[in-house]
Amino acid sequence: MSALEWEEGQHLVELSFECAEGYVEGLNKAKYLGFSDWRVPTSEELCRYLESNGTDLPIKCPDMEQGSSYWSSNFCIGTSNQACSVEYGRDYKGIRRRSSKSDMFYVRAVRGELEDRRDDSW
Repeated sequence: MSALEWEEGQHLVELSFECAEGYVEGLNKAKYLGFSDWRVPTSEELCRYLESNGTDLPIKCPDMEQGSSYWSSNFCIGTSNQACSVEYGRDYKGIRRRSSKSDMFYVRAVRGELEDRRDDSW
């Protein structure tokens, strides 16, 4: 597994899927932390990140809150109005869900080599 750099905890506002993509584009235009290769993480990357520290919140991202959902870059087969979100809860570390792109969830940008894309769609 390659090292990924996660956006630091400055942004925690719920956004639609399209607005989440626009938010990440804004990070790239602004060269956030000196880089312009930020992206929305895959659901697998989000799940691994949430699982990385047992049931505790991830160390590097203190504002990823239990009971919250986050957008992933994964799309849903057979529909253009759904995408994959990942929910982080007290009793589980990451559950993937099909969500309407108009739903409002958090986004946490990531940069680094794109990890395994076998789960690109589902």
